[in-house]
Amino acid sequence: MFVAFAIVTGYIMAYAYYHRTVSELVYLIFNAYALAAIVLGLVILLKSQRNAKKRREASKQSLTQLVESLASPAMLWNDSLGSVLMNKTLRELAEYTRSGENEDAKYIVPWLFGLKIMTETQMEEIVHARDREYSFTTKSGAEHDMIWNTAGIEKDENGVTWFLSIGLDLADIRKM
Repeated sequence: MFVAFAIVTGYIMAYAYYHRTVSELVYLIFNAYALAAIVLGLVILLKSQRNAKKRREASKQSLTQLVESLASPAMLWNDSLGSVLMNKTLRELAEYTRSGENEDAKYIVPWLFGLKIMTETQMEEIVHARDREYSFTTKSGAEHDMIWNTAGIEKDENGVTWFLSIGLDLADIRKM
């Protein structure tokens, strides 16, 4: 498409150069061409934005399916703590009844890492930590010691980084 556009541009420039004595015609041709270029540019921009949005939605759906299909406790959350998606295993372990994506992530995510609030520094430590234990207590008073492995997996168009955390309940290991 861009090659054809470049060829047409070259043809119009050559035509205008050889017919420069007829100023009204050249003016009309350049204005029509400029209008067509603007419209084409807008169409290309809108189409690319729509395609990018579809790719982001498909990526989010595949990440959601990944989290839901894991047998281990897992959650998908972002660095703005705007939302969290916990899989069924983690919801059952944490005695959290709401399913789907939750808007109270600013409370849930720090709680699962044994914190009241989470700062950027703590978030970085969590992402870089390996084999570090975190404890949280459920509403019923059950205490769980977890080892979380967290990785940044995607950055969205707003600059928000999404993390995938997969946990291992140490109580399961101690039972073995």
